[in-house]
Amino acid sequence: TDTPPTPEEAQLWALLSDFEDDYEPGSHAVRLKLWLATRNGAELHCPWEVREQLPLYLAKLAYIAADCQLSAAEEMLILRAVGDESMPGAANRLAFLETALRAESADNASADAANPFGGRVSE
Repeated sequence: TDTPPTPEEAQLWALLSDFEDDYEPGSHAVRLKLWLATRNGAELHCPWEVREQLPLYLAKLAYIAADCQLSAAEEMLILRAVGDESMPGAANRLAFLETALRAESADNASADAANPFGGRVSE
């Protein structure tokens, strides 16, 4: 955001650090989503380390509800921003996501080429 938070908003944001010891699988996803939403703002800083949350998220991914998981694009953004070779599973996950998105893109291109209507919608 480009405006400073109100005192109430700042107080609520500061209270997020009280939940830093919550290791429920979905909590890692929520923290990463909040980091994504605020990473470019000068006024709000996450009270947790993204480099600590990402490996926990990756390790618990199978236990995180689908509607709480990061999208492939969000995951790739975080992996590229903070993931490195020393982070368990980061390189493999990034390679998997890149390959999956390339395959999906190729499938979409094939489907578009095979469409006899050329993507046109009739009225």
